[in-house]
Amino acid sequence: LESFDRFIAEMAPLPKWALSEAPPSKWVEAALQQQQYQQMLANVFIHADKLVELNGWLRLLAFWYALASGLRLLRGFSGQPRLAFVIQAIWAAGDLLLHWSVAFVIVLITFASAGNILFGEQLQAWSTFGGSISRLVLILFIEIDPKEFSSVPSMPFQ
Repeated sequence: LESFDRFIAEMAPLPKWALSEAPPSKWVEAALQQQQYQQMLANVFIHADKLVELNGWLRLLAFWYALASGLRLLRGFSGQPRLAFVIQAIWAAGDLLLHWSVAFVIVLITFASAGNILFGEQLQAWSTFGGSISRLVLILFIEIDPKEFSSVPSMPFQ
């Protein structure tokens, strides 16, 4: 925050007076200085917002580039007989893998919703839907401590 304050102070001088502190003879001058300063600050934040938006687009493009590079690498495996066989097997099972992944996502969302409803009030990690999904993935990879649930009452409606 200190460097941002210094950055803003270096861009334009601060107005001499706040409107409430200006002498009556300088109200118009103080109002004009305040207006110019606020316009400069608005421009800074507009440019910062554009930078954040461009960062989002850059990340999206980087994702698609990485995906295309990975698929291009898989295409290069066709020259190796054993790797080509693995790629052909995955390609042949693609339809089944797609249907399995749709069913898996539906089950994951259902369990995440149930975990959010059951544990969301007692456990911070389960209090949001995204947190519930991340905890389920940890459970899937057996990376979760069962002691986490010790603070949850076993019969909440008694």
